[in-house]
Amino acid sequence: MPALGSSIPFGSKITRVPMEFTDNWGEGETFDWYRRLRKSSSSEVKSLQVRVDRGKPPHRFVLAHLDNGTVWRFDRRPETGNLGTLLFETVLPASHRHAADDRCFVPKEHLIMITAGSICEIEVNLPPGTDLLLVISVCFSISQDREARYYDLLKYNCYFFSWTIILVVTRHTFPFSVPSPSDIAKYLEPKRDGLARSLTNKTVKVLLGIVLNVITAIRVKTDSTIQDGMSFGNRIVWKLPPSSMRFVLHQVLKMQMHLGLKDLLYSKMRDQVASGENDLLADLWEKRVETNKQVEQRLWVQKLADDFKPKLEEKLVRIIWDLILDMVAAVQAGDGSEPLAFGEQQKNRSHIKSLIFGDAQWIHVWNEALKMGLPAARDAAHGQSGPLQPIEPATDQENMSRCTAYRKLHGDIFEIAFKAASGASLEGAQRAVRETEDSNKNPKTAAMWVKIWEVWDTVWGVANQTAKDGVVRIVEQGVEEIIELVTGEVVTTVGEMYEQNTQILVKHRVRR
Repeated sequence: MPALGSSIPFGSKITRVPMEFTDNWGEGETFDWYRRLRKSSSSEVKSLQVRVDRGKPPHRFVLAHLDNGTVWRFDRRPETGNLGTLLFETVLPASHRHAADDRCFVPKEHLIMITAGSICEIEVNLPPGTDLLLVISVCFSISQDREARYYDLLKYNCYFFSWTIILVVTRHTFPFSVPSPSDIAKYLEPKRDGLARSLTNKTVKVLLGIVLNVITAIRVKTDSTIQDGMSFGNRIVWKLPPSSMRFVLHQVLKMQMHLGLKDLLYSKMRDQVASGENDLLADLWEKRVETNKQVEQRLWVQKLADDFKPKLEEKLVRIIWDLILDMVAAVQAGDGSEPLAFGEQQKNRSHIKSLIFGDAQWIHVWNEALKMGLPAARDAAHGQSGPLQPIEPATDQENMSRCTAYRKLHGDIFEIAFKAASGASLEGAQRAVRETEDSNKNPKTAAMWVKIWEVWDTVWGVANQTAKDGVVRIVEQGVEEIIELVTGEVVTTVGEMYEQNTQILVKHRVRR
């Protein structure tokens, strides 16, 4: 069995020279050799290859083809070529596993032997001006790493050495860049429906929660004092324990949402998602010079998400509330829709509504309350994100600070929107009562509404405390979903553009 790390036999014209470095850049024999080479001939690299010989185990090495036709070879081998000795050294500290990194000039006649006796695993055609110093810099960096500088049979071996050179050189000569909005949009379009559905479900959950919290708070604050003004169906539900009453109301409201409002919300949400995506991509494009500086430092395309996410999130937290509130407010703006889907067009289901909510007055009151409350919330909270200093998540602590700042912002905007909705919904509810009082035959109903108006601010305060954390959590989830989708597609687009721009030929897939 040949010695581990051996390759094609070297002829008399081949001299392997150790890649020796000091701790300082530019010092040592390897840099002296480079300066001599650059002065005497050329150091411009035309292409790089990773080749694999036919040994057992196979050995990988790099061939650097210069523009003047000369070829240089770079290898990593264990300092000892005996497999038994190498296996023994694996149980010793790393300092005992010395790596024999070397270079050698490859004459034309020997290049023929190498080509015949090995397989080209990958070849990269490099752009003009690529200097051999870039290859040397990779070798220097490896020599400075406290682990990679030593040979490791299963980790820091010839495979690691060769592919590290190829990857780093390729990344530096073909840099990543921020794609244009139009390049990314084509990938987002097919996934927009799923995102809009998810956000619609979250929005419906928020609306249901707020309505239920208000009604439950009225039940708790008034108890049985308003039952005389209710219809028979209302009294039945009102006498249930609070948790049971809430469950019944939730099921009916949820059914009504599915019957009418949800599809309309989805349609509006899809439009809002498209608008939000455009804003995010436009903002990322405007900041491309700053972002590209960070992107250029990344070796792996997957890690680009760490550069894009903070910038996208900073923008999204400024607009997420506008997107959601614009959507829910638009549902009733000029299209004749009713927020709880209790319109006259659904008379065939009126027996269900009447059983739970009683007469049409209650239905009309909650419709008008939401009709007035949602636009008021939107108008009050619009643009309230204000200037927010971006916090780059360089450390876990800074990442937590960023999340805390965003959560506080969401909470503050919720307070603004909820307060505005409380006053406007009261105005809408009172107007609905006035419009339907002539059709109500129960003389005690007027007193019931007076009692409800008295506790209105209180019950909305209770509902605020109950709903706030849940709403903020849902908004954060929405932000996360949008960011994950957009970031994922941005990274995918960068990767595909990178593949198109690089001249890389993967010729063979060879087992490690």
